[in-house]
Amino acid sequence: MKILHTSIAVKDMDESISFYCGVLGFELLRRRERPKSMMEKRPESRREIAFIGDEDGTQIEFTCWKDREYLASGDELDHIALAVPNMDEAMKTFKAKNVDIVREPFTRQGSTGRTAFVRDPNGIWLEIIERKQS
Repeated sequence: MKILHTSIAVKDMDESISFYCGVLGFELLRRRERPKSMMEKRPESRREIAFIGDEDGTQIEFTCWKDREYLASGDELDHIALAVPNMDEAMKTFKAKNVDIVREPFTRQGSTGRTAFVRDPNGIWLEIIERKQS
């Protein structure tokens, strides 16, 4: 596995981008709101995301939850994304080791690889993204 990015929940997207890019020197890579069709299917997941990065390719994802009025201490770490070359094999291993599978593999609109979510023993969500090796 390879770490792709770490996601943190932020209170204010503009303020966070301004700090990380203007003060720390990261670059804004992309920013988008969840497509309206997805929000209608899963209204609890109304959010905006943005990715920032550095010259080494390190990325941080900001997740701004639209219906959350505050973040309790400890809510800031949203998830860690990990790449796997074969989702089916990864899921077989997770199931054999009794990993808490939060969301079975699915394909996002406009994506070719599959994504799943599992939870580590501390309750931290891990986003598992299938990335075929070339």
